[in-house]
Amino acid sequence: MRCFLDIDGVLCDWTGTMHRRLGIAYDYANWPYAKGPDGWYWHNDLGWSFDAVSQLCDFEFWVNASETHDGREIMTIVRRYFELNEITLLTAPMPNVMSASGKIEWVRRHYPEFERRMMVCTASKAILAALPGSLLIDDGPCNIRDWTAAGGRAITVPRWWNTEHHLALKSASVVEKHLEKG
Repeated sequence: MRCFLDIDGVLCDWTGTMHRRLGIAYDYANWPYAKGPDGWYWHNDLGWSFDAVSQLCDFEFWVNASETHDGREIMTIVRRYFELNEITLLTAPMPNVMSASGKIEWVRRHYPEFERRMMVCTASKAILAALPGSLLIDDGPCNIRDWTAAGGRAITVPRWWNTEHHLALKSASVVEKHLEKG
């Protein structure tokens, strides 16, 4: 069995970090906010596009990014079910050229045992779904959809921005229940 564990939104609090970078109040327990014009969950009057947000995701953004409120708990649960050599952190960089190196440094600082057990993948994560016994744990609806369509097994980490939003405050226990089922 091989577990691919997403970083952004699962371990790294991209959303909270971006809110702080933009000077926007952020309270995970009181999400969701209204979607902005480009589908982002910003206050409607700010109008930040994906391209504009991507430019803010430089090396310093990632190095200073916080962990999600339950990321450590999720990692502890995953480690109960998988050996270290069965877990790969899998992440897609933002278009900002410094995004990938910033993410690598973030992992080095927060999860150093995974520094050499991570993949920064600009292609669809789903290219790895065909590996025998592959499991993706991710918060991104498109990643989950593409992974399962390619034949892999996936667990959606409940977050306010995905289909499991009603369980967003119980994400770690949801992941554990799925792993218990096998």
